[in-house]
Amino acid sequence: MGTDKPEDSGLTDTFQANSSAMIIDASFSGSKVAIGKIFILENNRIEPSKEDKSLSYGLDQEQMDGLLEVAVAATKESFVQEQKNRFADARARTVVTYENYLADAENASIEVRDIALGSLSTELAVIKDPSILKKAHKKIDDGATAEVALDEVYEEQINIFRAMEDPYLRKYMVELDQHRSTMQHHLHPDKTLTTLDNIEEGTLLVSSSLPLHALSSFRDKDTGKMLVNGAIAYDGSLESHGAILITGMGIPYARISKDDMARMKNGDMAIMDGGNGQILLHPNKAVIESYEQRVYAQNYQSATLLENARKTKTVKTLDGVKINIHANFAISDEAHDLKIANPVGIGLYRTEIAASMRENDINALVWKNIIKQNMEASSSNDKGCIGTTVRTIDLSGDKSDLPKSECEVLQASMTKEQMRGLLLLQQELVADGHKSKLKVMVPTVSSVEDMLVMQKMMDDRAEGLGVKSIKLGCMVEVPSVLSELDKLDVSFMSVGSNDLIHDLLGIDRYNSESIKKYDPTNPAVLKALDHVHDVGNERNIPFSICGNMASEPKYTALLIGAGFTNMSAKIDSIPEVKEMASRVDMQDARDLFDRIKETDTRSEREGILQDYNKGLGLGVNGKLDLAWTPSQDGDVPVNDDTRDLD
Repeated sequence: MGTDKPEDSGLTDTFQANSSAMIIDASFSGSKVAIGKIFILENNRIEPSKEDKSLSYGLDQEQMDGLLEVAVAATKESFVQEQKNRFADARARTVVTYENYLADAENASIEVRDIALGSLSTELAVIKDPSILKKAHKKIDDGATAEVALDEVYEEQINIFRAMEDPYLRKYMVELDQHRSTMQHHLHPDKTLTTLDNIEEGTLLVSSSLPLHALSSFRDKDTGKMLVNGAIAYDGSLESHGAILITGMGIPYARISKDDMARMKNGDMAIMDGGNGQILLHPNKAVIESYEQRVYAQNYQSATLLENARKTKTVKTLDGVKINIHANFAISDEAHDLKIANPVGIGLYRTEIAASMRENDINALVWKNIIKQNMEASSSNDKGCIGTTVRTIDLSGDKSDLPKSECEVLQASMTKEQMRGLLLLQQELVADGHKSKLKVMVPTVSSVEDMLVMQKMMDDRAEGLGVKSIKLGCMVEVPSVLSELDKLDVSFMSVGSNDLIHDLLGIDRYNSESIKKYDPTNPAVLKALDHVHDVGNERNIPFSICGNMASEPKYTALLIGAGFTNMSAKIDSIPEVKEMASRVDMQDARDLFDRIKETDTRSEREGILQDYNKGLGLGVNGKLDLAWTPSQDGDVPVNDDTRDLD
């Protein structure tokens, strides 16, 4: 809800009276700060006005009856010519818009480049289709305005595809609707037409929701520089996969109410303050300058930690235990930042993102090529391939809009094709001297039976291709599988912390209010991690953890205390997690883990963890003290002078 004064933001004295200034409460995915101008992603249909629909040749019946007969013909002729010219101009501008889209598609993410080029070429042909022009001219000849003719002609075409049973053909109604809305905006220069191609550097992107395919437009294709400073939406959860990918790119992400979103206009100056959970709209100069200092400090810390991260792939705890920090990865646009963060490898490759971007249309060869190209692009060695753990297709949760039964059928079908691609990729990697670079894990495993079914699926695909099969790993994210870990025949285990925590605590991950109940310190969660550790050690099965818990530095010591020396984090979090891991003593961390596991209340558990992290130079605000040094006696220091970079 919008207010006119900041609350506990330290800016009461500088937030001067301003009739347009306001504070908007927001839920954030982190504590970062971003400053920029609002850019509202909008290209919605502009329906003809009631007046346009009621008039004929621009006149109502009374006006038409009042004209002399000779004037009627002249009026109609003038009106028709004017509307046809307006329609032609809007159509020509739309052609140019889509030609620009087609040119941009040459630089699209490798996941969708071929589809984007093919699809946009087809769409251009549709826009230029003379039959649509002919139908529009007929309606204009009969007295319709360009707006009405355009809207009705496209609605007729859309309805044809809407009635089709084939879902592949039905999807074209969406593209036709987009053509219509684009042309409608060109008919109305006073109406803002915004697309992702209009993004400028320093943007705070605002949208009802952010589709996954939009992420590839966040970065300049030529320079690799990030264009979007922050992202704001009113529809969706902070735990959605889109939100996770956005924050993984280092971009603050906030969720606001629809009413508050309506207060924003294109070009408005705004500040996203994740630490205080607020968006400052129309801030004055003093407030902007104050936050610019915070952004400078934030960027300075990030740059320093990133430089440290680039020096070594693995890190060691204070007592010499090696910790391997891997990266979560989804699309080719992340390869640039991944190489700089210098992780050990890709610990979670979310392949469903590529599937979503291609509308689930991927064959085995496409899978092979996409994954291999990303393994090569993410390698710090120009001729190498980064070690990668691929998660097979996961369409659960918010990853698909299909009903659950249809989703399961589609997932099974896609997984079989994907497995063929992975087997072909494995053959190529071995031939190129990259043996053991590829691992494959299965999501949402709930039982031994699930794992057996998936392994047989892989073995059957291998037999059909006449190649060696791949022994699968298991994601531990469904609570029921915990009791069967000692019976699983798998090559490795990876804890999916996001789903596991939410399911153990009975939280709907995709509810916008879920963040309030999300508690990785809950004893049920810690006991589950302890169990994975024990089973892994007893059966000599490698184990790791991915998800948000592995990406948040405040939980790094806790995870090391649980015995997890392999973690997969968001790319943007890797430098901080590496730094935090290097400050931990393994035995101290184990004592911390045991103490928190036996503590009943959440406030006490979080207090214990907060005090411990403060001793490692991690402030409550999530900032690391870059001047921190370990104490001489080997104990975790209680540093009361944690430097505040503000």
